[in-house]
Amino acid sequence: MADNPKPILNQPRRLEEGFDPGRELWERLVDDAIERGGPCLATVENLLHEACHLPANPRERGEDEPSRE
Repeated sequence: MADNPKPILNQPRRLEEGFDPGRELWERLVDDAIERGGPCLATVENLLHEACHLPANPRERGEDEPSRE
């Protein structure tokens, strides 16, 4: 899929809720499998390009991060 019909930057609600690249990638790969019979490398490349151009989200310290105290 060279052109994804639903770019992330045009979906401000997705940006508000946070961006889960893993989930988005699987959704797009499933779309490729349904439409074309298999995954498309361009889908992965487009998602990476979009993710790299998103504004940074401030991270909250979570359990998976080491304490710096």
